[in-house]
Amino acid sequence: MSIKIKRIEKEFIIKSILQSQEPIVIKAKQKICNGFISKYNDREIYIQSTELQPDKWSLGEKISVFFSFLNITHTFDSSVLKIENQKMVIAQNDDIFKDLKRQFTRLHGVKDIEVQFKIKNRNITLSFPRTNQHVMISKPDQWPDISTKNIKELIEGFRKKLHKEGIENKINMLRNRKLENLEEKLIAWSGKSLWIPKTNVSHLPYISHSSEKLYLNQEDAIEYLIKNSSLPKEAEHTIQNMIKTKQEYGLASLAYTPLLFRDYMTGYILLHHYTKEIELNILDYTVNFSKILCYALQENNYFKIGQKENAEYKIPLIDISATGLLFAHDSQDLPKDLLLNRSIDIILKLNQTKLELKAKVVRKFKSNTKFYFALHFQELDNRKFIFLHKVLYGPDAEIPSIKKQLEEIDFPDMENDVF
Repeated sequence: MSIKIKRIEKEFIIKSILQSQEPIVIKAKQKICNGFISKYNDREIYIQSTELQPDKWSLGEKISVFFSFLNITHTFDSSVLKIENQKMVIAQNDDIFKDLKRQFTRLHGVKDIEVQFKIKNRNITLSFPRTNQHVMISKPDQWPDISTKNIKELIEGFRKKLHKEGIENKINMLRNRKLENLEEKLIAWSGKSLWIPKTNVSHLPYISHSSEKLYLNQEDAIEYLIKNSSLPKEAEHTIQNMIKTKQEYGLASLAYTPLLFRDYMTGYILLHHYTKEIELNILDYTVNFSKILCYALQENNYFKIGQKENAEYKIPLIDISATGLLFAHDSQDLPKDLLLNRSIDIILKLNQTKLELKAKVVRKFKSNTKFYFALHFQELDNRKFIFLHKVLYGPDAEIPSIKKQLEEIDFPDMENDVF
């Protein structure tokens, strides 16, 4: 829960942050910068930062500022007024909020604490395009009465059902292939199905909340295009042209469903109809079949696994709380290994003590040349939780309920998978 602070309290807090040189964090889309307040007036705040790269920031750019005061996270929105060398001038904001939900302050600039972990089977290199999702293959709940060895029969059963609906289909495998068109790039980036129910409209469908994890919507596609250097209006125009091209080919409706294996898109199922809309229930059926097909392919050793090796990392932290941590690294391989929602075993080295934990990747993004990863601790028992809390906040700090805290993800709102 966030609470707006009073004006007189705001002036006292800003003055205290200046005098104590408390670190502040400035965030904008795909960027982060640490610094200190050097001076301020009624209209402006002056920030000093050795990390600042002027060419990466723009005048008028909207930013969010975070800092800790009395062990409570505070934040306010602002904009960039001036940038010069290692100095940034930002606009004052009368509205500063303190977030009482975060009972654990993130400790910045921590020394003598590092995270260690191993990436096993690093060189599992398959000749398929990568995706930003990590999918572990297991036997689906809805399994047809057909042997996994008989892939041909599986596909014939799938196509028979679609034929009854008058729907044409094609299964495109992507071994040794690069992604060629926007449709392929969208489903690989998102791991979702692309559904174009009508080609006589200029936008993708607005998917209901219950289905948004499975199907791309207009906002998803715009987000992808903007992240790949398109302006919002250009992104809308690109989507419109993609749909218009389908109509020019005489198609009334289409759908693309990815075949996902680990962090690869191994292929996709293309559906199209010349005269009517492909209904959502058909797409649901296709998504379920894609899981069945990937499992059968795995059972038949279609995904030939290459050589394996382990990679070991020992990385200093940017910040840490009792429920998670943030670190950065410049390895180009690490973003491919630490996909969102992946759980890994880590070791926290706290002075001379090593604490073994399980953590989940909940946020990641790129800023300048570094990749940032936020991990949320999982399965943290009381003994480890109390030990970590005392090391971070001191032996006399009050220890809240572990169950409540582990239900909260205590990280900044970073961009997901901006690589």
